[in-house]
Amino acid sequence: MASTFYGLQIAYSGLNAYQAALNTTGHNISNVETDGYSRQYVTQTAADPLRTFTSAGMQGGGVSVTGIEQMRNIYYDYKYWANNSKYGETSIQYYYSLQIENYFKGATDTDATVKPADDFSSLFTNMFNSLEEVMKTPSDTSYRNQFISTAQSLTEYFNSTYTSLQRLQEDCNSEIKARVSSINSIAEQIANLNKQINVIEGNGNTANDLRDKRALLIDELSAIVTVEIEEIPIVDTNNPDRETGMNTYNVKIAGQTLVYGNDYNSLVLKPRDGDSAVNQTDAEGLYDLEWSNGLEFSASNAQLGGELKALLDIRDGNNKENFQGVIESVDPAGKTFTISADSVTDVYKEVYGINIPDSGIITVNNVKLEYDSFTFNEDGSYTFYLSKESSGISPSLAGSKAAVGESIDYMGIPYYMSQLNEFVRKFAEVFNEIHEGNEDLYGNTVGYFFSGIDPIDGTELQFDEEVASGKDSYYRLTAGNFTVKDEYLKDSTRLATTGIISEGVEQVDVLKKLNSIKDMPGFYNGGTAGEFLECIITDIALDTNTAKTLSSNYDEIGRMIEQQRLSVSGVDNDEEALNLVKYQNAYNLSAKMISVLTEIYDRLILETGV
Repeated sequence: MASTFYGLQIAYSGLNAYQAALNTTGHNISNVETDGYSRQYVTQTAADPLRTFTSAGMQGGGVSVTGIEQMRNIYYDYKYWANNSKYGETSIQYYYSLQIENYFKGATDTDATVKPADDFSSLFTNMFNSLEEVMKTPSDTSYRNQFISTAQSLTEYFNSTYTSLQRLQEDCNSEIKARVSSINSIAEQIANLNKQINVIEGNGNTANDLRDKRALLIDELSAIVTVEIEEIPIVDTNNPDRETGMNTYNVKIAGQTLVYGNDYNSLVLKPRDGDSAVNQTDAEGLYDLEWSNGLEFSASNAQLGGELKALLDIRDGNNKENFQGVIESVDPAGKTFTISADSVTDVYKEVYGINIPDSGIITVNNVKLEYDSFTFNEDGSYTFYLSKESSGISPSLAGSKAAVGESIDYMGIPYYMSQLNEFVRKFAEVFNEIHEGNEDLYGNTVGYFFSGIDPIDGTELQFDEEVASGKDSYYRLTAGNFTVKDEYLKDSTRLATTGIISEGVEQVDVLKKLNSIKDMPGFYNGGTAGEFLECIITDIALDTNTAKTLSSNYDEIGRMIEQQRLSVSGVDNDEEALNLVKYQNAYNLSAKMISVLTEIYDRLILETGV
């Protein structure tokens, strides 16, 4: 039964409730510009009534504050995180694809819109125009020098493009390192927040501000990599029907656990050395990723997304044209196996497209084996010589699938480097075969016109017939070391214009054959040699435009979802101002009730006593 002074208790409960409401409103207004903050509100209910044991029934007990909750819709969070991952991925793809496109065009500015004069098409045309001038007056050394100079300019274009792409690959690698560092830092912060939140909420309170901080970290993480969130209530082990108020908050990336409650798993960067290279043209020190618990982190994981996926695709993307095939025969004693030509992807059926390193890792039935060298056989097959440390080599491997590197369905830097190398090797070999064995201006027999510089000792490659790692075959010629042989740069009379100079210095049968190369059909991807850049730019432009369109679309979708989120959780100054007035009036009325009851009790106690 209520006491005589029960009215004061009712009024006091109103004061407490609206004081909490005013404080919460003030907290909202203070954080109106705080990123990730969700508007909070006081939840209240009528206090438990008291029985009066009279015909009046139950007597109200005032108001009870049940908690301070945040206005947040997790559905919009999930939509935002999924879209943010797509936006992060496509925006990185657009940024790097645009740079690759400009490199091939000969531009050095990523914002260049004017086609420069030193792109492949111009250089290639100038070279053959100069060749035609030599055909008119083959004995004139000035025209010979001009042709050799334009040929060297063409090789420098490939050298420059190769160097630019390799530097771009290094930039991607540095960005991958930065993103991995961010992922690990965010994982640690989320795990710490999980612990703090459970301490607070285990005591019956709601850690609204800490939850906002955690959600803001997930916002940041979702741009880097696709995230999956799961929050599971923790129940009393002795009474499974009773929830403790605490939760296990889990975060997954690429289908694997990053954060599990108070614990987290971090990513580890493992620099590739010479024995673990994937592509012949890769920059040194590229990072492979693995989990700190020893599990492998696959760059080709279908569940991977965000900026990290885009960076890995740009850095390692090979358009699924990595070396792959089926083992035809095995020699356990010699630790070798041969991969049949019929089982090797088309790009490797010719020597021009080989992009595997001299030594590295080949994967057989998901087991990584280290090879020291390889040879390209006349029948188009490949023989790999495994290192002495390799074990488990048996005849049973025949028929097994083998691959160097992962098959990544994206045209990244390795793909375009491979295209450069493929063109340079074929162009140099065709040109050299026509030029070799003829006579210079003084009747001396000439050799190759184009060559490459050995990156180890700086000597010119000699192009042995045997195609193998460690041999001076066209396999060792890349866009990075492509050059005109030094003897022609020093002496233009060494250029052969005819097979036998004694038959007439004006004979230009060799030059005519060389000139026909520019229009040779089926030279590159079904087109002529002169259409090389057009074929490459078509691929790059498609990727660039697609990434630009998708990035713009995802950006707009993200803005729309963010507006939807803010419509629920954002703080509105006008709404909070109205709440201030509303709660202030309610507080004043509760205070007025106490004032009235005070007068009543004064009269009752002081003026009606005996």
